[in-house]
Amino acid sequence: MLYSGDYGPTDEVLDKAESSLELFFFFMPRRLWLKIACESNRYYDQHLNERVDRMYEKKVAQDADVTRDSVLLAEMKQHKNIKAKDVLHCIGLLIARMLCPHKHCFADHWAKEGVGAVPKGTFGRYMSKARFGRIMQNLHFTDNTDAKAETDRAWKVRSVVDALQETFARGYNVLPVLAFDEAMIPSRSRNNVTRQFMKDNPHKWGTKVFMTCCADTAYCLRLEMYCGTEQHADELGGASPTEFSAIRDYHGWMGGVDIHDQLRLQRYSLQQSVRCRKFYKTVFLGLVDMAMVNAFIVYREYKKQQGEPAPDHAEFLQELQAQLLQVTSADLIDESSACAIKPQWTRPKPPQAC
Repeated sequence: MLYSGDYGPTDEVLDKAESSLELFFFFMPRRLWLKIACESNRYYDQHLNERVDRMYEKKVAQDADVTRDSVLLAEMKQHKNIKAKDVLHCIGLLIARMLCPHKHCFADHWAKEGVGAVPKGTFGRYMSKARFGRIMQNLHFTDNTDAKAETDRAWKVRSVVDALQETFARGYNVLPVLAFDEAMIPSRSRNNVTRQFMKDNPHKWGTKVFMTCCADTAYCLRLEMYCGTEQHADELGGASPTEFSAIRDYHGWMGGVDIHDQLRLQRYSLQQSVRCRKFYKTVFLGLVDMAMVNAFIVYREYKKQQGEPAPDHAEFLQELQAQLLQVTSADLIDESSACAIKPQWTRPKPPQAC
């Protein structure tokens, strides 16, 4: 017998639904962004020496009169620690680009003068182009030195996936009928260790994700990243009965995953608004898209319950990006206790200038 009780957003998430930003923080909690900032700083420190070596070799090739110590000193003076609010500001700027893109060049968002009817860039009001580039260059989510990095193909984004697994389940009461299907986080990078090929999918290459969605509202209750076959079907034993009733009901209930994909990929896609060199950053933006779609679905349900007009997707995203760009460190918990990092490598001290 099917479950016949109430379903929909939980009271816990509805308490946050008055603000699009608080909804976003429900699905991607503040502690996650604090951890991302910690891991990004760790990643910068771990690769500082090789980065300085490349910079020094480049300057030597240009016949510049420099020493490696002077290059290291200049780099460490120029770099500022990445804070959680900085990462959130970058996400806000990427959402703004998704809504109002400069198609010619990403750098046009920092243009100081307009051309004809094409307006000048506005991103410079919130963050310099150099600062944005440094944050995106060092954006990281887990520790590469962890032993699990050798066995978990999804380790690069594991902290994000685990957080979404928890919050997606907490945000919704399960309904009688669920839609379960494959979805794709598009990625053509050959370095993507989770890349799969799905010939019948509009985006044929990418990270395959199994999604369990509400067949009515398209809310995603659970997602599983496919990291390769662990067990073949013929090893499980037993018969495989044909279920014609499932085929009969498919078209009536499978719209949940399809609608979620349309909201995530065909209307407004953070992931597809920018191209990243590192595959795991592309996957991360795809996961942020999923969180924003869930937040929008809950926001819309909340407005209906309040008897207010349901906002469209663009209005929700406009409000969210404006609020993200106003986030300060005071809006977040103490960053010094965000994550228990046990550094295995000590950041070098800058050489003393003579």
